[in-house]
Amino acid sequence: MDVLLIAFNLIYLVCTGIAAYASVKLWRLNNAFERGEENTTLRRKANLTYLASTGLAVIATAGIFIFGLISRWDKDRALELYKAEAAQKVAQANATAESARESAARANEKAETEAVERLKLEKSFAWRKLDNERLSEAARVLSRKPSRVNMLVIPNDPESTYFANQMKSLSDKSGWTVNV
Repeated sequence: MDVLLIAFNLIYLVCTGIAAYASVKLWRLNNAFERGEENTTLRRKANLTYLASTGLAVIATAGIFIFGLISRWDKDRALELYKAEAAQKVAQANATAESARESAARANEKAETEAVERLKLEKSFAWRKLDNERLSEAARVLSRKPSRVNMLVIPNDPESTYFANQMKSLSDKSGWTVNV
């Protein structure tokens, strides 16, 4: 379409150039006629050239106008198609993003559930120990009536050794005698 538009513009330029040339020729021939020099054949050719080139220039102008409108319509149509394709791609990208968000939410939920389960499992395998508040309370109660106690510790078991040491420390604070 653009090639036709360029061709009509070139035709227009050539025709207006020829019309201008024919106008100059006619002007010179009219001046020569006024001076008494008459060349009717040349005048006719100049008139025909002028009329033909002017007619072609008008046709070229109409072609420029028509093909300009068609070209503009084609460009507008192409722009609308491009916008529609872009909107479709944006919608696809948004759908993909939403799917990714949902997948991430499910993964986060699963990770939280697994973290809670891991904490429960760690708690079930955690070493027995008494916090400072409970140790102080137990020492206060036990110190009322000191006594003797025998304690048996499982050999090669670090958790039971740790707990036995805690209990021995409690017994010492309470005034109890511990045999390990």
